[in-house]
Amino acid sequence: MIDVKENNKNKVSILLADNNEEFRESFAEVLESKDYDITQATNPQQAKELLETGLFQLAILDLRLIDDTDKQDKSGLEIAKRVMRSVPKLIMTTYPTVQDAVEALRPDFHDLPPAVDYCAKQDETKEIIAAIDNILARYVDSEQPQSINLKQLRHMINDSFNEGELRTLFFDLDVPYDSVNGEN
Repeated sequence: MIDVKENNKNKVSILLADNNEEFRESFAEVLESKDYDITQATNPQQAKELLETGLFQLAILDLRLIDDTDKQDKSGLEIAKRVMRSVPKLIMTTYPTVQDAVEALRPDFHDLPPAVDYCAKQDETKEIIAAIDNILARYVDSEQPQSINLKQLRHMINDSFNEGELRTLFFDLDVPYDSVNGEN
């Protein structure tokens, strides 16, 4: 079982997932000094399980969560693509490439990008904090809800629940499932 500390309701809760212990712990200290509530994950499985709790307003994911030396390792990006798409994600890496940045920020066929920003760990801390603050201002702190189209909503709903759960939910709400799911 994964231990998630109780969230202080006055603080923004951020998941920080990185396999590099030195970077992860020092960056967590920086974020905590900015009054963010930080939960750390050390590997893809732990990051996935923590994200699935739904307790986070932002996820900061290392691109290479398994092996920093493996150019094929994009486990952080894979989590961003598949887990809790409604949570904004920032991809960070020690090895930034244009190709990885494009892959992280390019909207998929649901018009949702896997991540909302991409940063190099070598960037100055103040630049990374500014990126985090911008993400939170846009996706979390906003007084007005972000507009979302029906296609995006369907995708987020289908990502979060299996079909049986959805049918039960809509039955309980007395809403026709087929009309919400886009079926005719």
